[in-house]
Amino acid sequence: MSFSFNQSSITPTQVTQQIFVAEEWAKKSREDLNTEVQSHLAAEEATGVLRLEKDCLNTEIKEALKARDSAEVGLRTTTKQAEDMHQQLHLSEINLATEKQMVLDLKAKLSKTKEVACLAREAVEAVVVASYERGVADTEARLTEEVATVCRDYI
Repeated sequence: MSFSFNQSSITPTQVTQQIFVAEEWAKKSREDLNTEVQSHLAAEEATGVLRLEKDCLNTEIKEALKARDSAEVGLRTTTKQAEDMHQQLHLSEINLATEKQMVLDLKAKLSKTKEVACLAREAVEAVVVASYERGVADTEARLTEEVATVCRDYI
């Protein structure tokens, strides 16, 4: 809207109309300005709410990142423990196999020792039998001599 004030051709009615139009224009501008201010206030309020939400979300993100980092550390620790346990299991399996082999070797030695002991027992028994037979033979020989001596002396 443009207002031109040409005083030579303006009538009082026109002035009144122009004042009315200017007042309407001013009223409309005030209403637009009020609407704009309300819109601006609503936007600032919404911005404040969004900032609060953003701060809350940032806090949640930080907590989630800490939890993730903690979980990753826990996973690494658990993985390391699992690897250590796997190594211990492997060493235990090797030790078990070694012990089993030692048991088998000892069983074989025991079996051989039993065989040797059995042979030694048989040899001892043979020696005892031989010794007994020798004792019997010696006793027979001595008794034979004694009987012969007694008989000679008696005759």
